[in-house]
Amino acid sequence: MSVGRRRVVAAQTGRDWKLSERKACRFLGFSRTSCRRRPREQRVEDTALIAAILLQVKSTPRLGCRKTLRMICRKRGWVVNHKRGARVWKQLRLNAQRARTVRKRAKGSSENACSVLRAMRARHVFSWDFVFDATEGGSQLKWLSITDEYTHECLALEVEWSMDSAYVLEIIMRVVSRYGAPEFIRSDNGGEFIAQRLKTGLAEIGVEVKCIEPGAPWQNGYSESFHGQLRAELLDMEVFGSLAEAKRLAREYRWFYNTERPHGSLKLLTPTEWAAQLGRPEPNPQPGVSRAHTSGSTGASSPSAPYDTPGTQRVHSGVAQLRQRTAARGLTHNPVSANVETQFPS
Repeated sequence: MSVGRRRVVAAQTGRDWKLSERKACRFLGFSRTSCRRRPREQRVEDTALIAAILLQVKSTPRLGCRKTLRMICRKRGWVVNHKRGARVWKQLRLNAQRARTVRKRAKGSSENACSVLRAMRARHVFSWDFVFDATEGGSQLKWLSITDEYTHECLALEVEWSMDSAYVLEIIMRVVSRYGAPEFIRSDNGGEFIAQRLKTGLAEIGVEVKCIEPGAPWQNGYSESFHGQLRAELLDMEVFGSLAEAKRLAREYRWFYNTERPHGSLKLLTPTEWAAQLGRPEPNPQPGVSRAHTSGSTGASSPSAPYDTPGTQRVHSGVAQLRQRTAARGLTHNPVSANVETQFPS
C-alpha cells in the first residue's frame, strides 16, 4: 500500500473509531513515520536533468539510460546517481531496456573464431567486414569497417559504390601506416578478403589473414556487433541522398563512436579513453604528412618514433611499394582525402 493510501486509511479509521493517530496506526499495523511522510517536491536539479536528457535523446535516440547519462555527465561535469537517473528516465517514459531471449548457437569448431583466438593487447587482432545499404534513389552502398578487437576502436569506416581487393588493400595499408600493423586480421570468406593479391600484400608486412568457418558469422563477433550498432544508430536513422553525403556521415559517426559513445564492455568509457588508459602510443600522422611514410625513413627523430620497433621499416617500405604498384595497375577508386582525420580526429 502506498504512503498516501496509508495516510488516508489511518485518518479515516481515526475519525470512525474516534482514535488518535498513534492508536489508529497501532491498530492497523502501520508506522507513524510512513503516515506522516509527505512526498518530496521535485528538485531543481531534476528539472535541469530532465531538460538535458530530452536534449540528448534527440541526437542519440537509440542509446539507453546508462549510456545517455554517461554522455550528459561527461559533457556537463555532473555527478548523477544511477538510481536517480533511472527514476527520471522512467518518469519521462523513454525507451526501456527489455530482456532479450538469447538463442543458443554453436560456436563452431574453427580455430580462427573470436572466442578461440582472442585479442590480448592493442594492435594484436583487427577485424573487418562489409555491410550494405542503399541511397534514397535505390543505389547500393558498400561499407567497409576495420576495428581493433582489444580497444574496440573503429580504425576505418569507408563507403563506396563497390570495392575490390585492390581498394581493400589500399585501405588496410593506410590503417597500418597510421596505427601500426596487427599480427592477425579476422574476416569471413568474402571474395575481397581471400583474394591472392590481398594475402600477398599483407604477407609482405607480416600480417596474417584469419578466415572464420563458412556460415558462422558469430565467429567474427566484433565486426558483427559493430555493424549492428552502425545500422541501428546510422544506417536506419539516415536517408542518404548521395555517396558524398554517406562519406561525410561515415566520418562523423566514426568520430562519435570513438570519442563520445560510451561502451558497456569498456566500463562505460569510450574506445579513445580506454586506449589512453592502456597507454597506447598516439597514431602516426597521415600518409604524406610525415617523411617516414613517404620515403620509408624510420629515423629516431621522425614523428613515428613510438613505432620504430623491429619490423617497422619493413612495414613503411611495404606500404610505399604497394602504393606504387596499385597506382601502376590503375586503381579506379579515389582514396579518402588526407584531411579526414584532421576534421574528425580519432
